[in-house]
Amino acid sequence: MTPGRGAPPRPGLRGLPLAALALLPLPAGAQEAGLPALVFDLSPRLEADLSGGGASAVTGLAFSLLDATPTSRLSLAAEGSIRLDGEARTFSGPSLSFGYERDGAGESLTASATLSRTEVDDATDLSDFVGEDGVIVLPPDFEALEGEGTRREASAEVALALRQDRPLGVTLSAGATRIAYEDASSPDLVDSLRLRFGLGLTARLGGGRTASATLRYATLDEEGADLSETWGLDLGAAAERPRGPLSASLSFERTEGQGLRVSASLGRTLAFPTGALSASLGLSRGEDGDLFPTASLQLRRETPQGTLSLSLAQALRAGEDDGEELATTLSARFDRALTPRLGLTLDALYAATDPTGEGEATREAELGAAARYALTPAWGLDAGLRASRDEDGEDDVTAFLGLSRRFEGTF
Repeated sequence: MTPGRGAPPRPGLRGLPLAALALLPLPAGAQEAGLPALVFDLSPRLEADLSGGGASAVTGLAFSLLDATPTSRLSLAAEGSIRLDGEARTFSGPSLSFGYERDGAGESLTASATLSRTEVDDATDLSDFVGEDGVIVLPPDFEALEGEGTRREASAEVALALRQDRPLGVTLSAGATRIAYEDASSPDLVDSLRLRFGLGLTARLGGGRTASATLRYATLDEEGADLSETWGLDLGAAAERPRGPLSASLSFERTEGQGLRVSASLGRTLAFPTGALSASLGLSRGEDGDLFPTASLQLRRETPQGTLSLSLAQALRAGEDDGEELATTLSARFDRALTPRLGLTLDALYAATDPTGEGEATREAELGAAARYALTPAWGLDAGLRASRDEDGEDDVTAFLGLSRRFEGTF
């Protein structure tokens, strides 16, 4: 078993979607004073490998700076961990994140960036890919992440929205992702650079109705392969309803040397006094003309017994080498406060990618149970169990016990 595989989700901000970094709440003292907030998390813990034996001491470190004004929001974050296995000492990370948002009169600017370093045999922990909204977002090279080596990823995104107070709005976007490997044992792990550009138009038709069109262009430059280009067109329509909007979408996408992919879906969002439900159903035509059902579901419900969150998605997408694949993800979580100080969390994660052409399917699953006891407002005691299984049937089970301490301040 790889040290740390099947361990509890790492502390800090890793795994949040880029835009979410600029949406993290400020500590109460910073909100009241209108000052930038500093947050530092320290989480030493012991992990026991119940599958192969052995134990490790892990210390997680996370730091974030959050600043907000009526028109802007800025966040900086860094995290990593130190692991001791006998006399061996390893450092995981660092993971760095940046987020910025600024709103003006009918205009808005959003920018974000991340920089991370992980070991390949520890890079498929599904808990690392769960965003703040509970949705699993798989990297394009998810199915190739096996073997040994070091994976470095740097990404940046920027979006400018104009004329948001006019009948016709415009959105410009650009992004880049660079992935590099060192000492990789698998020949499928190659360096790559992805560039993305978008131009979107949104028409506000009145009565809560909107229509949108977005033109996309992307390139993939992989080591040892020719440059791959992809063009896409997304059409959408939405209508507000008292309990939530109705939506429809139609997408066209073509990658150089491949056929045309077409996807259509209908969706509905419903708001309830105790939660919300968002769902869509659709159909996708693959590059070879085959049809695939697609769907998405997000549910959040609060009950006297606890809070239930569920996310399910199946979509046709471009994966490794821009090859076509059907990706399926499932995330479920239940949080319950047993006492004012003691809380319980249960979660289940599943992800699968199935190439529509040649290639093998990749499947990963995780189950976790954790309890947290608040010793003081700043100190916490955590204990739990986490298990994972891959497509080869290999099981990893880890038990953990640790402390956590949060330091908050302003400057």
